[in-house]
Amino acid sequence: MPRCFADRDGLRFHYESDEFSYDDFNRAGKLKIWTSLRVLYVIGRWQKQKYAKIFYKANGKTVPVAKYYHTTLHPSYYSQVGINFPCRITTWISHVNQSGYWVDTNFFNRNTGKLLQSSVIYVMVIDGKTRKPVKRGEPKQDVNELIPASLRRTEFPICIPEEQRPTTAQSYVYTTHVSPSDMDHHHHMGNDGFMKHCLDAASAASADKKLSSFHAAISFYNVKDFAAVYTGEALAGDIMNIECWQTNSDVLLFKVKINSSVVCRCRTSFHSTTPSNYENQILLDLDRKRSSMKSKHLKSKL
Repeated sequence: MPRCFADRDGLRFHYESDEFSYDDFNRAGKLKIWTSLRVLYVIGRWQKQKYAKIFYKANGKTVPVAKYYHTTLHPSYYSQVGINFPCRITTWISHVNQSGYWVDTNFFNRNTGKLLQSSVIYVMVIDGKTRKPVKRGEPKQDVNELIPASLRRTEFPICIPEEQRPTTAQSYVYTTHVSPSDMDHHHHMGNDGFMKHCLDAASAASADKKLSSFHAAISFYNVKDFAAVYTGEALAGDIMNIECWQTNSDVLLFKVKINSSVVCRCRTSFHSTTPSNYENQILLDLDRKRSSMKSKHLKSKL
């Protein structure tokens, strides 16, 4: 049975579970890399109710909006995680500034303490009506002093370097709708939705042979890290055009546009551009089937 609890000092929040559902895994049998993000939404609502107001005091109705997200997946993420897996997800606010705060999250093997995935989100607080940033009122003390040094963030990677598409790279545009199931509890598409749709765009680009290093659905490759910078919001019913291309260093870049405006830029890299033996066998089997069908078709013409 999943359970949430906080440390005695109330600074770190934890989610523990002994298993995942089948829906949490992709067609390659791997845990979807945005699963921890969905869990984070559950913890985040409780976390906000418990102590976020201590760190961030603003008048009126405010809404936290992610402006930057980065996650790193270690090789152990792919070698250890299965259906019956004892995990712990720990999250805490690691820094507060005038316009928002940073949230760090770690995903562990609960039995061994092995770190599988680490993430950071920068959250900006905006006015619920105007959607403009709200500055924090002056506190009586520096709220960051309440965060222990071991949990306090000192580096703030707020942007993804703009990379031009190489002249030899082909661009692919994937069009999709934002569905109601993509919405989070703030009524806009969350980080997990952007990640899912961008990786779907990469799979479509791969199928259309627009990515020189990838020849199968992206779920067959092990993502090393994924970063996103948000400049707008995506709402249910919006039509997204996701441009995807590959750099010379086997990195995939994405631009997400709604009504010609860029609302998100993403970047992802991989541990390897070679699928595992099992997945290679799947590709080989598909090639054999295509060859066999082509051969039968040619014979029928003779």
